[in-house]
Amino acid sequence: MQGWQTSYLGLRDLPRELSEFELQAFFSFGRNELEVIARRRGDNHKLGLALHIGFVRMSGRPLNSVRAVPAVLLRHLGSVLGIETPDLASLRALYARDRTLFDHQQQACEVLGFAWMTEHQRRALLRILRDEVAHSADRERLLLRARHWLYEHRLIIVHDRAIRALVAAALAELEAATAQAIRAEVPAVICSSAAWLTCGGNAPTVSPVRSTGPSSTSNSCRS
Repeated sequence: MQGWQTSYLGLRDLPRELSEFELQAFFSFGRNELEVIARRRGDNHKLGLALHIGFVRMSGRPLNSVRAVPAVLLRHLGSVLGIETPDLASLRALYARDRTLFDHQQQACEVLGFAWMTEHQRRALLRILRDEVAHSADRERLLLRARHWLYEHRLIIVHDRAIRALVAAALAELEAATAQAIRAEVPAVICSSAAWLTCGGNAPTVSPVRSTGPSSTSNSCRS
């Protein structure tokens, strides 16, 4: 994945404007992709599947809704696919059935080799984040690192809420490990002093030591 693609990762909707570079990078298709698109019946379905493939390639996640597809994108897809395209379109207009929309989302991911993260992969991502927090506790940077890792491993980028939960778990694990290391290294007497300071300066109760010998104040001499 190229560094310039970072800003697109995790997008939930199409950008309002697309440059010629973005059209070529995300919404131009290889032979296998064009064959899959061509098998769909009707221009609207061809257009819809192409739109989903391009969006997954751009953002790393399925396109769930869009109010209006940018006109420049419609013209570009019409030219690439050799089909007539409307001047204005939304997902609602392209799909009469929700099932077809779901099928296109799933097929776009399959064509590009993307899949949902498994529990094993989730634990692997958590380990990556745990290593990262040792160098930086910046949550936004960690969020970006997680998106990168998911995209590079062809895993669908989940909602930010789920990624932030993993970041929080990684930070909590680091804090716990740091505290354990401190307890193992710092002598008990220093830990006691630290506990005294954190308790607001309330000194621990010390039991008086009783003398077993004669009082030090008595100085009687027998003649």
